[in-house]
Amino acid sequence: MDNQWNYEEGSPTDITALAENLNIPLPIARILLKRKIQNLEQAKLFFRPNIQNLNDPFLMKDMDIAVDRIIIAKKNQENVVIYGDYDVDGTTSIALLTLFFKEIGLPTKYYIPKRLKEGYGFQKKQLMKLKAGVHI
Repeated sequence: MDNQWNYEEGSPTDITALAENLNIPLPIARILLKRKIQNLEQAKLFFRPNIQNLNDPFLMKDMDIAVDRIIIAKKNQENVVIYGDYDVDGTTSIALLTLFFKEIGLPTKYYIPKRLKEGYGFQKKQLMKLKAGVHI
């Protein structure tokens, strides 16, 4: 079975105008328009982000629960294991969390499942081993 990508192309006039306005290649202008970035000011915010323009992290489901749990772990100096994954966003997340926890003085280790043996996602067997303190 052949797979076919279907995507909205966008107005060639809008793409060309944005490319010329920002002095960027047409494919990049097309991508920006798909992200609703239509002018120089919006492009500046996208390419030069600052902390004031980030979304409130507490809009994420259960963020308050996660923060409360991290505060308890820090207070009790509990050992923390970050269960990540092997793709780019997974390894980046592990690195960022590890650096943050180190900065706040929270003992941290991480675990990345073995792709070919364990597959993708949380594995109860590995979680139980980590909970028991078994280094896997």
